[in-house]
Amino acid sequence: TILTFSVVYPKRMKHKFFIFIGIIIFIVVFWIVVKPFLPEFIIERMSIEAVIETKGTYRADIWESMINEIMNSSEDLIIGRGLDAKHTIMIKGKEVEVVAHNQLLQLIYNQGLLGLLLFLALTGMCILRCIKKRKCVSIALIGMMVLSMSLTIGTSTKIFWNLIPYAAFSFVSNTKKETLYESLESKEDTL
Repeated sequence: TILTFSVVYPKRMKHKFFIFIGIIIFIVVFWIVVKPFLPEFIIERMSIEAVIETKGTYRADIWESMINEIMNSSEDLIIGRGLDAKHTIMIKGKEVEVVAHNQLLQLIYNQGLLGLLLFLALTGMCILRCIKKRKCVSIALIGMMVLSMSLTIGTSTKIFWNLIPYAAFSFVSNTKKETLYESLESKEDTL
């Protein structure tokens, strides 16, 4: 989301450059200062070997199992299995209930293709509606959609994620209001 913001929102190349440099500095500081203080089990999850061994915390196995199960029933494929439905899978010899860790797959599993199409249409409309007047909200929605390819957004799992779409759904017009960023930029242009 921050990278998308740095490319789309600033109008001047100079601002884009400084934001990009800030992102690089943040990554370096995180890697050198913060990472050594993280617990060992979290650091292990950041290695490529761990991702390959667990197939992305078993996401590949979960996705394959959910797709196979939903494809076996045309009714489930069309209308889904219901809100907050969990998928049962065997991981490390134990039967566990899981979510997809992928918003689009979870939508097909819960609300079927109809729910997925409604979600994509509503999200697309919000992005397009906000793109001219409220770029930050559109950028946040795009970032949220990218992150939702490995995370599941839902009221039972990540309540705070719902704040981003709610911001896009607001119907407050800000045509007469000038943002701080725009007022600073217009003063810079006059100088």
